[in-house]
Amino acid sequence: MDVLAAAVALVLILAILNVVPYYVGRYILLYSLRRYRSLTVPSSLTIRRPRLFGRDCQEIDICHDRLRLVDWDGVTCPIRPDYVRYVHFYQERSSKGRRQWYPYVTLYSKMARVGPETPRRFSLCGSERGRGYDGVQLINHMQIDIKDYVLLRKYCRQEHIPVHDDYAPAWQLPLCG
Repeated sequence: MDVLAAAVALVLILAILNVVPYYVGRYILLYSLRRYRSLTVPSSLTIRRPRLFGRDCQEIDICHDRLRLVDWDGVTCPIRPDYVRYVHFYQERSSKGRRQWYPYVTLYSKMARVGPETPRRFSLCGSERGRGYDGVQLINHMQIDIKDYVLLRKYCRQEHIPVHDDYAPAWQLPLCG
């Protein structure tokens, strides 16, 4: 009987440990979104994700009507906002199968890389993900914090850039459109 009680207790503890982080993380997300909803998009904004050891970094640089994407290799890709096909926000799962609470963003563009062609190794910026009728897509993929998520989402709305948001869907996020 003691073995059965211990097994039931263990199952309950494991269930609680799997459910509680979800609700705590969701509460933190909604609190953060409410906290940042009144922010306005500044005329220039740099969203930077430093690489390990602080050497190279990824960037999304917004300056008035221009976007500049910088990938891990330091390759800079200036693009106009009207060339952005869509922006995708989502969550990734950790190696243990749990969702990570900070959002990831990927920008897809309609145009090829601007500037002279330079020989280089594989780069996220200007990588060929499929040639269609509109050419090569620019891609920038990075993890951002919640404040940058809100600002980037507002920027997309302001510039009429389509958004696919799997991170905080519209029913969960009436706060920052």
